[in-house]
Amino acid sequence: MKKSNYAFVSALYASKTKGLYSELYFPIIKYALAKIFAAKIGGNVYCTADEVSEFIDGKFGVKIPTIVIAKSICKIGNDHNYSIVVYENGNTFRINAAFYDEDDIEQKERFFSGKLDEIEKMYEEFLTQQGCSDEGVTFVQFIADNTDDILGYFENENKSCVNEKYAVLIFFLQYVHDTDTDLYSVVHQLFWSSIVVAFLKSDKPLVNDSDNGIKTEYFLDTSIVLGLLELSTSLKQTYSKELCSIILNSGGLLKVNPMTVEEIKYILEKVEQNGPNPLTDIYDSCTRRKLLPNDLAKIRLNLGKKLLALQIDVFPNMSPNAIQSAVNNYKGKAVTKLLGDLRNKNQLSSKDNFREIHDVYMDDYIKGRRKEKKYNGNVYFLTDNIELVKFCRAQHEDASFTISAGKVVLDLWMHNKQNIDVSDCVLTETMARCLGLHKSNVRYKIMEVARFYNQTKDDFDPQVYKDFISHLYRRAKNVITTVDQINQGGAIPQSIVKLIKEAVDKDNVAYKNSLAVAIKRKQELQKETAEKEKQIEDIKIAVADLKDKVDNSNKQIGDLESENSKLSDSLQQQKEELQKKATELAQSRQEREDAKRKIELYKELNSLTLEKKEIEAELSPLEKKRGKSFKNLGPILCMIGGWASFVCGVLVMASVLFGWLESWMISILCAVWSASWFFFNRKHALENKENERANKEYAKWEAKNPRYNVLVRKLNKLEKRLEEINAEMKEGTRIRD
Repeated sequence: MKKSNYAFVSALYASKTKGLYSELYFPIIKYALAKIFAAKIGGNVYCTADEVSEFIDGKFGVKIPTIVIAKSICKIGNDHNYSIVVYENGNTFRINAAFYDEDDIEQKERFFSGKLDEIEKMYEEFLTQQGCSDEGVTFVQFIADNTDDILGYFENENKSCVNEKYAVLIFFLQYVHDTDTDLYSVVHQLFWSSIVVAFLKSDKPLVNDSDNGIKTEYFLDTSIVLGLLELSTSLKQTYSKELCSIILNSGGLLKVNPMTVEEIKYILEKVEQNGPNPLTDIYDSCTRRKLLPNDLAKIRLNLGKKLLALQIDVFPNMSPNAIQSAVNNYKGKAVTKLLGDLRNKNQLSSKDNFREIHDVYMDDYIKGRRKEKKYNGNVYFLTDNIELVKFCRAQHEDASFTISAGKVVLDLWMHNKQNIDVSDCVLTETMARCLGLHKSNVRYKIMEVARFYNQTKDDFDPQVYKDFISHLYRRAKNVITTVDQINQGGAIPQSIVKLIKEAVDKDNVAYKNSLAVAIKRKQELQKETAEKEKQIEDIKIAVADLKDKVDNSNKQIGDLESENSKLSDSLQQQKEELQKKATELAQSRQEREDAKRKIELYKELNSLTLEKKEIEAELSPLEKKRGKSFKNLGPILCMIGGWASFVCGVLVMASVLFGWLESWMISILCAVWSASWFFFNRKHALENKENERANKEYAKWEAKNPRYNVLVRKLNKLEKRLEEINAEMKEGTRIRD
């Protein structure tokens, strides 16, 4: 991919979300939908998953499977910035609205593109200053190769495009990490974009997040455990801790086989006896932490407790005899010899081949452990040795379960339902792996040089040898060129030592020149600092003189302020006394006013009470007369008439039945009972309208007796005023309380 593509992807994925689809596929698909919608003039836009895939491929150079796009469309339709009608499970759809903040994305893209240029420029300056050989690599090439490696992993291929050739770039990234935190965060984001691109370019989207409920066991290789014990490089230590934290957070189990524990003890014991090899990770830790043999012995003797504190289980239980028996058994195996021959080819194998015994044993143990647990999966041997992973895969027709530590991080992220951030870890792992491969390559070069050196039998000056190893590790130009010439084969140079010394001297000159520039700049800074310090000293003297004057002035001001304070206190005291007296006077006045008001209210209350009694006395006989004005006789009369008619009807009916009267009298019976029905209905009608009739009669009476209404209105007015007086008197009592 182009630099611009990585910058654009970094812009799209600058903000983290949750889940595989939402974190990887949504941003780029949303962007494509918005661009397609904006490009087609009109209201509704009909589109297909294939069109979206083609747009993304043309814009970013990545081909997302249409099945992924269709599934994503179904979910994106619920976003508040998008209105999508889905057909055919997302393969066809209609876009009614789609908004993406393109200005923001383009601004971020320009930012990341500019930072890419800045990183490349800084890297070139770093190479010049350090005098290093970089094999012509660039940072963009670094992230592009990482994309290819991740794609190879998806295809079950053992690609390792990111290898020791990037060692100097890794040195530069470490320098950026230590000196410019903001720029390193950009490096981190750009590197993560290379992983995102790999996911997007893969035609096998790994979106399986099923959970069989069985915790995965990860048996750790020696180098990872040494990193956890802080017996490695700072980079390896950071990565090992991040890796194990991710495993634990994802629900995995950390374990170490007793054979691995034995190898760790073996390594520590050898370092205790002989000291660490300068080209080993443990040497870096011993130098940095100033560890002595007794410190290493304490770690070795308390290894079990330290592993337990790290949440690592030593499994299974093996006696010393069982361990020794396993060593003896695997020592003579053909596969062990094959691995040893492979490493001897590169001069990287131990003399007693314990390392090979351990690695082959662990590969077989993991296979047996998976069969033992009677389920397919969830047991792995975790290593950061890519060559060992390749070797183990080559030995098995079926799948090997010795896996790369870097790849298991991506697996955990893809398949874990929890939101775990792995972006920091993958960059750290890649950097540590490159330096590990570089260190192995350096050891190989040293051994090749030693092969020629042993034949010439020259003597190395200790300082020259030390500088030689240091320059070789940091890929100093002259040392690298000389070693490559020596290792090309052919005739043995007359003096290996002379060649190496000349190369070391040249690189030292370059270092000295770089150091001289730094010293000169330091001296200039010191001079500037001295001048500024003199200026500061002069300022301090002037400030001291001014301070004396200010102190005198402050003393005078203090005396005046003290006198003023006393006067202010006296004045304040007088003000408080006056305020107190004024408050007391106001309170006294208020009490008098309250008392006066209360007397007035009592007088009014008594007066109104007497008036009320007089009105009630006058009103009482009128109320009686008013009540008598309505005589409700109608219902009574109707009831009497009804019952009378009913009884007459009964008598007529009985007379007809007994033959006392003629049958024609039945017509009279009907008339009588009709009259009875009429009287009863009239009674009910009058009762229902009793209040209405009463009010009419009362109104007629009140019209003849107007004095009644006058007295009622006056009484109501008096009662309202009495309520107000009582309320006022009650409120006054409450306030005083």
